[in-house]
Amino acid sequence: MDNIPAVANNKPLVTNAEFVKLTIYNEYGNTANNTVYTFSSSYQPETISGQTYTPLGGLLAVGVQQRDIRATSADTSITLSGIDGNNIYIALGTKLKGSKLEITRGFYDDNYNLSNTAHRFTGIITSYNIAED
Repeated sequence: MDNIPAVANNKPLVTNAEFVKLTIYNEYGNTANNTVYTFSSSYQPETISGQTYTPLGGLLAVGVQQRDIRATSADTSITLSGIDGNNIYIALGTKLKGSKLEITRGFYDDNYNLSNTAHRFTGIITSYNIAED
């Protein structure tokens, strides 16, 4: 188990953000033909492992992740609000089902610099829903 300094010693305030990496496979059976989208609940662009994550702030909500020792079929949810017309193509014009989804939590120091990250979830998209008000 990783020791995350940002949450050690029962700190009363932990500043963190969720970072989501979505890998869409454009062609069945060809994992090299893919498109990667990255976004986060941060309010500033952040780079993790060479990937820059687009800041969405409060427009991104990530549900709880099941914590099991072995592989499980537990679900997690991601909610994106306020998607503009240019970005709705990701949901309507691509093959979201079967896409790889990775969630990382990032921790900030007292100066709001990203100091540590912890991988939280890896899975595939099995279903999605689009709602319009």
